[in-house]
Amino acid sequence: MYYNTNRLDGDELAQAILRNVAQRQIIEAFFKTWPLRKHHVYSLQAALINHGCFMKESSMRRALNELKDEGVIVDTGEA
Repeated sequence: MYYNTNRLDGDELAQAILRNVAQRQIIEAFFKTWPLRKHHVYSLQAALINHGCFMKESSMRRALNELKDEGVIVDTGEA
């Protein structure tokens, strides 16, 4: 069971969900653009900033975990 702790509802909640989907799509597109390369969350964040896209570390980790859970990317276990 999950609970919405951010107290968003209605339009605000819908917009937050769309933002999360967009962040996931941005990260997925990055990995598809540069396949077979390893990226740490900080190198990924720096690369996205260089392309004009800032994303919080927590948002990136959420998106990366979703992509990993779906089998789109692989966690190498390296630091």
